[in-house]
Amino acid sequence: MAAVTLDSILGCMEVEQTGPTTWTAPNVEMDYRRIFGGQLLAQAIALGAATSDAKSVKSISCLFPREGSLDEPFEFEVEESQTGRAFAARRITAAQNGKVFFLAQLSMH
Repeated sequence: MAAVTLDSILGCMEVEQTGPTTWTAPNVEMDYRRIFGGQLLAQAIALGAATSDAKSVKSISCLFPREGSLDEPFEFEVEESQTGRAFAARRITAAQNGKVFFLAQLSMH
């Protein structure tokens, strides 16, 4: 079994912007051949924080329509659904080879 360290868990939440609405983040290496869902949840929360000033994630809803592979790079797309003085909402998708494997809707306040 692969040893998962605190540093690798925290490191996966260091999201990096690669385009106006696209982001990437490293994977946590595990004994699975697919990406761990908890990693994607943490990365979605990090993306919500990175794309909204001084707001905290209050609600997250996620779907996993297919598995993501640890062996291939993937990209997050962040859609700014709503941004106001008090509230914000983001729609986040993750895809590999043009196929979406993770969707999240975040509400922030």
